[in-house]
Amino acid sequence: MPTSHGDLPATRADVRALEVKLEGRLRRLEDKMDAIIRAIAQSQAETLERTQEMVRDAQTELLRGFSAFADGQNTRIRKQQADLSNVDASTDLRLVVLERRLLEIEPRLPPIPPPPPAA
Repeated sequence: MPTSHGDLPATRADVRALEVKLEGRLRRLEDKMDAIIRAIAQSQAETLERTQEMVRDAQTELLRGFSAFADGQNTRIRKQQADLSNVDASTDLRLVVLERRLLEIEPRLPPIPPPPPAA
Protein backbone atom coordinates (compact mmCIF):
# COMPACT_ATOMS: atom_id res chain seq x y z
CA MET A 1 0.00 0.00 0.00
CA PRO A 2 1.39 3.41 -0.97
CA THR A 3 2.47 5.68 1.82
CA SER A 4 2.68 9.06 0.10
CA HIS A 5 1.34 10.91 -2.91
CA GLY A 6 4.63 10.31 -4.80
CA ASP A 7 4.15 6.59 -4.59
CA LEU A 8 0.85 6.59 -6.50
CA PRO A 9 0.92 5.32 -10.08
CA ALA A 10 0.74 8.05 -12.76
CA THR A 11 -2.35 8.30 -14.85
CA ARG A 12 -2.46 9.27 -18.50
CA ALA A 13 -3.70 12.68 -17.47
CA ASP A 14 -0.68 13.07 -15.19
CA VAL A 15 1.68 12.09 -18.01
CA ARG A 16 -0.09 14.46 -20.42
CA ALA A 17 0.10 17.33 -17.88
CA LEU A 18 3.80 16.64 -17.41
CA GLU A 19 4.28 16.56 -21.19
CA VAL A 20 2.49 19.92 -21.60
CA LYS A 21 4.54 21.40 -18.76
CA LEU A 22 7.82 20.16 -20.29
CA GLU A 23 6.87 21.37 -23.77
CA GLY A 24 6.19 24.83 -22.32
CA ARG A 25 9.57 24.86 -20.62
CA LEU A 26 11.29 23.67 -23.80
CA ARG A 27 9.54 26.41 -25.82
CA ARG A 28 10.69 29.04 -23.32
CA LEU A 29 14.25 27.67 -23.49
CA GLU A 30 14.15 27.71 -27.29
CA ASP A 31 12.92 31.33 -27.20
CA LYS A 32 15.75 32.25 -24.83
CA MET A 33 18.29 30.48 -27.05
CA ASP A 34 16.93 32.26 -30.14
CA ALA A 35 17.24 35.60 -28.33
CA ILE A 36 20.82 34.76 -27.31
CA ILE A 37 21.70 33.71 -30.87
CA ARG A 38 20.25 36.97 -32.25
CA ALA A 39 22.21 38.96 -29.65
CA ILE A 40 25.43 37.13 -30.56
CA ALA A 41 24.83 37.70 -34.28
CA GLN A 42 24.18 41.40 -33.67
CA SER A 43 27.29 41.65 -31.51
CA GLN A 44 29.37 39.96 -34.23
CA ALA A 45 27.99 42.34 -36.85
CA GLU A 46 28.82 45.35 -34.65
CA THR A 47 32.30 44.00 -33.97
CA LEU A 48 32.87 43.43 -37.69
CA GLU A 49 31.68 46.95 -38.49
CA ARG A 50 33.94 48.50 -35.83
CA THR A 51 36.90 46.41 -37.05
CA GLN A 52 36.33 47.48 -40.65
CA GLU A 53 36.13 51.11 -39.55
CA MET A 54 39.38 50.77 -37.60
CA VAL A 55 41.10 49.19 -40.61
CA ARG A 56 39.88 52.03 -42.86
CA ASP A 57 41.13 54.60 -40.32
CA ALA A 58 44.50 52.85 -40.18
CA GLN A 59 44.72 52.85 -43.99
CA THR A 60 43.90 56.55 -44.05
CA GLU A 61 46.60 57.32 -41.48
CA LEU A 62 49.15 55.25 -43.43
CA LEU A 63 48.30 57.04 -46.65
CA ARG A 64 48.65 60.42 -44.92
CA GLY A 65 52.02 59.38 -43.55
CA PHE A 66 53.23 58.18 -46.96
CA SER A 67 51.96 61.38 -48.55
CA ALA A 68 53.87 63.54 -46.06
CA PHE A 69 57.02 61.46 -46.65
CA ALA A 70 56.58 61.69 -50.43
CA ASP A 71 56.17 65.48 -50.24
CA GLY A 72 59.48 65.78 -48.40
CA GLN A 73 61.22 63.48 -50.87
CA ASN A 74 59.80 65.41 -53.84
CA THR A 75 61.17 68.64 -52.36
CA ARG A 76 64.61 67.06 -51.93
CA ILE A 77 64.58 65.72 -55.50
CA ARG A 78 63.58 69.13 -56.91
CA LYS A 79 66.43 70.75 -54.97
CA GLN A 80 68.92 68.20 -56.29
CA GLN A 81 67.67 68.77 -59.83
CA ALA A 82 68.03 72.53 -59.41
CA ASP A 83 71.54 72.12 -57.97
CA LEU A 84 72.51 69.81 -60.82
CA SER A 85 71.08 72.24 -63.34
CA ASN A 86 73.10 75.07 -61.77
CA VAL A 87 76.28 72.97 -61.88
CA ASP A 88 75.63 72.10 -65.54
CA ALA A 89 75.06 75.76 -66.42
CA SER A 90 78.18 76.80 -64.53
CA THR A 91 80.28 74.09 -66.18
CA ASP A 92 78.97 75.03 -69.62
CA LEU A 93 79.81 78.70 -69.02
CA ARG A 94 83.34 77.89 -67.85
CA LEU A 95 83.88 75.65 -70.86
CA VAL A 96 82.77 78.44 -73.23
CA VAL A 97 85.23 80.85 -71.57
CA LEU A 98 88.08 78.32 -71.91
CA GLU A 99 87.27 77.68 -75.58
CA ARG A 100 87.23 81.40 -76.30
CA ARG A 101 90.64 81.88 -74.59
CA LEU A 102 92.08 78.94 -76.49
CA LEU A 103 90.83 80.40 -79.77
CA GLU A 104 92.52 83.71 -78.86
CA ILE A 105 95.84 82.03 -77.96
CA GLU A 106 96.04 79.52 -80.83
CA PRO A 107 96.74 82.02 -83.64
CA ARG A 108 99.68 83.49 -81.66
CA LEU A 109 101.46 80.16 -81.20
CA PRO A 110 104.36 79.38 -83.56
CA PRO A 111 103.63 76.56 -85.98
CA ILE A 112 104.53 73.12 -84.72
CA PRO A 113 107.26 71.52 -86.89
CA PRO A 114 106.42 68.18 -88.46
CA PRO A 115 107.97 65.19 -86.76
CA PRO A 116 111.28 63.89 -88.18
CA PRO A 117 111.03 60.99 -90.60
CA ALA A 118 111.38 57.59 -89.06
CA ALA A 119 114.73 55.88 -89.66
